[in-house]
Amino acid sequence: MSYNELVNIYNSKDEDGDGLWIFKDITDHRKAGRDWEVKVLWDTGEETWEPMKVIKLDDKMTLAAYAKRANLTDIDGWKWARRLTRDPSKFIRMAKIFVTQAKKIGAKFKYGVQVPRSYREAMLLDQKNGNNLWKEAIQKEMNQILDFKTFKPLKKGTPVPKGYTRIPVHLCFDVKFDLRRKARLVGGGNWTEVNSEESYAGVVSIDTVRLAFLLGDLNGLSTMAADIGNAYLHGYTKEKVYTVAGPEFGPDLEGLIMICIKSLYGLKSSMSRWREALADKLILIGFTPSKADPDLWIRDAGTHYEYIAVYSDDVLVFSKNPLKILRGLEALFPLKGVGEPEYYLEGDIGTTKDGKYRTLSAKTYIKNCCDKIEKLYEVTLRNYGSPLEAGFHPETDTTPLLIGDSISKYRMLVGCANWAVTLGRWDIHFAVSTMGRFNAAPREGHEKAMLRIFGYLKHSHRRHVTVDTRIPEAPNGDVVDHDWEGLYPGAKEEVPADAPKPKGKPVVISVYFDSDHAHDLETRRSVTGVLLFVNKTPVQWYSKRQNTIETSTYGSELVAARIATELALALRYRLRVLGVPILGPALLYGDNMSVIINCSLPSSTLKKKHLGLCYNKVREACAAKAVRLIHVPSKENISDLLTKALGPQQHYPLLKIMS
Repeated sequence: MSYNELVNIYNSKDEDGDGLWIFKDITDHRKAGRDWEVKVLWDTGEETWEPMKVIKLDDKMTLAAYAKRANLTDIDGWKWARRLTRDPSKFIRMAKIFVTQAKKIGAKFKYGVQVPRSYREAMLLDQKNGNNLWKEAIQKEMNQILDFKTFKPLKKGTPVPKGYTRIPVHLCFDVKFDLRRKARLVGGGNWTEVNSEESYAGVVSIDTVRLAFLLGDLNGLSTMAADIGNAYLHGYTKEKVYTVAGPEFGPDLEGLIMICIKSLYGLKSSMSRWREALADKLILIGFTPSKADPDLWIRDAGTHYEYIAVYSDDVLVFSKNPLKILRGLEALFPLKGVGEPEYYLEGDIGTTKDGKYRTLSAKTYIKNCCDKIEKLYEVTLRNYGSPLEAGFHPETDTTPLLIGDSISKYRMLVGCANWAVTLGRWDIHFAVSTMGRFNAAPREGHEKAMLRIFGYLKHSHRRHVTVDTRIPEAPNGDVVDHDWEGLYPGAKEEVPADAPKPKGKPVVISVYFDSDHAHDLETRRSVTGVLLFVNKTPVQWYSKRQNTIETSTYGSELVAARIATELALALRYRLRVLGVPILGPALLYGDNMSVIINCSLPSSTLKKKHLGLCYNKVREACAAKAVRLIHVPSKENISDLLTKALGPQQHYPLLKIMS
């Protein structure tokens, strides 16, 4: 058998139908400017010229086999294939490895529900589960695709217009937090080449949303949310692409050539086209993108500022009269789910028992996760007083490695827990970031630790972040300002020249930081934990191993102080460009007296020379009166939760900020 035949056997479509479509052979090649193109014979019988670099990314081994067969391995642009095909037996082994790595490992689960990867697998899962949940989700999506006239079908025998590129389309499946099945028809945007500037589009960060809720409550703004229906399909694509309809299109269209007209999900430029359409409307009604986050839009309302947070097709409006703004958007786009937000990006939005403060939590999300995890693992999640056992070090675990679907399930646990952290459960941030390091090769002990984390979450799912706009009490003792002019002459905090005029009520920034020296028993790298507050509301958290190995506690604490300083300066900048008045410097609370003294007193000197950058960064920020370091006892340092595994007796007292 030839190299080409052998590799095609390894690359053939598997029984689950994961392959979108495959090519039978590469039949020719030609020069296209400085690059090469190859003629591809597809499984449909069609032949097309495709860029060699695209085929190389998709299937390097088949392309290398063709290069050897056509004696191209000594030609510029093809020499890479020579080292692959020099040894025939090694080449076949590499082909097997290549295909194995290209396929995803095991089944995919979300909220304990198996998620299909193809139309055929969705039908099989419905048959297995005795329902039509996936079929109904597919039918709903395809009806919308046809209603919006996303494609223009060509009659049989009609040639494809010149300049159009064929792309595969496939269905992506998801499970929502309320267990609704979701299907989305997605185009193979990786088959097209689009300028990166034409395809870029962002979404608002969760930290920014949390900050917007705080600013809204601070200035007495009302909040309303809305979802824009089939957002992408409101735009017209600039990409010249077509596809061949599969079984999901129905018997009347299956097999026909479909010219893509609208901004189909999956195309590289679709999100950008939608964002442009929405941006035009927001600018028309007086909003401009903020420099804190380009997807948080701001408008001057006289005595305060109004904000709109945009996350793809979800909008969140903070205004004295948000309904008026949404009515303006509804004139152009169909809106659904308009009203006061109870959920946003799978997080719960509520109030405290006395109704005084807003709360942000992951209550519903955690409950759904835990229910499905218990069914999936056939266990009852036990109640634990802390996410991890005191002093737990997963890097020393020697239990057997997980195999098969157990690896996918472990990654599902880590992914679910990560989103809980994003939604506000910063108390498990250290535990989740630690366990996430073992996604590539998890062990049975790691899986047990993850189930403990969810046991802790299950029995504390009501905990939340309270949006408390009250200004915290001033630190105890007299604060003395020192003369830094001799050491850092002209030290000044960088303030954006084009920042909007500060309006509304002022805020105070407080930052708790800590490190656990030589925490990792394998690498001896320390862990930094930082918790940032605006007034009494936690808005950002950080837990990560340090990039360097510090030989002393002082060194690791100084690195943590530098990271806290940078995060505090970034937060001050964000607040300023949102038009928020800031009272005084950011207050940095740490429990290492040496670091506090060295960075607060001009007369102190650094004895660890290699830490000079961290040392001077913090001191210069103090000289610019952007930050002020304050000592706090270790038992009162909340950021301790972000640096190590604590037992219930140490963990619980530090959770006073969470209900």
